[in-house]
Amino acid sequence: MLQATHYIPIVTTVISLAFAYVLFQHWNRKRTATYLVWWAIGVLTFGIGTSTEAIKRPFRLERSEFKGLVHLWRAVWGFSTSPRHGLSAV
Repeated sequence: MLQATHYIPIVTTVISLAFAYVLFQHWNRKRTATYLVWWAIGVLTFGIGTSTEAIKRPFRLERSEFKGLVHLWRAVWGFSTSPRHGLSAV
C-alpha cells in the first residue's frame, strides 16, 4: 500500500512540468530573455529527476536495478557508460 510520502515525487513532477511549460511559453513571447530558457531547462531537469524517483519508490527498486535503468536510458539516447567519457557518475 502506498503511503502519502509516495505521492510527493508525483506531485512535484507534475508541478515542475507545468512550471517548465509556463516558462517556455513566456520565453516564446519574449525571445530576448535567454534566462527563461535556462530556467525552464533546469526545472525540466528537476522534473525528470523527480519522475525517476516517482517510478523508483513504489516498486522499491534497489540501486543496482535502478542503475540498470540508467544504463538503458543512456543506450537509448546515445550516451556512453564508459568511465573514460565522463558520464559514468551514476
